[in-house]
Amino acid sequence: MKALASVETKLNEQKSRSRRQLQLEERKCAEARAADRVEVLAAKLKEADENLVEVATIIDYLVQSVFILRWKDVATEIRSFCMEQLGLWIQSGSTRFLQASFLKYLGWALHDRESEVRLAC
Repeated sequence: MKALASVETKLNEQKSRSRRQLQLEERKCAEARAADRVEVLAAKLKEADENLVEVATIIDYLVQSVFILRWKDVATEIRSFCMEQLGLWIQSGSTRFLQASFLKYLGWALHDRESEVRLAC
């Protein structure tokens, strides 16, 4: 998941870079504009969007099928491991995990009955 989060961050950077380059190329006058460059940049932007959708789908599936089920496990070690991993995902720089839908798990785990889980948070 951490690797997917870093891939998502890199794809977002690539997408914004391609978008800026495309906008700069489109602002040029008709004589200075390279039509093939505009097409290449538009294709790069489209490819980055498609890749982002695919990575987001994989991340959502993994979160729903693994993390959501395990963060409230009866085993203290598993709960604390889930919170440690969530912290790593947040540190990876992905803005996806800094949303309230993920931060709520940290808040709930901060009130866990086991100190090991609270410490992991």
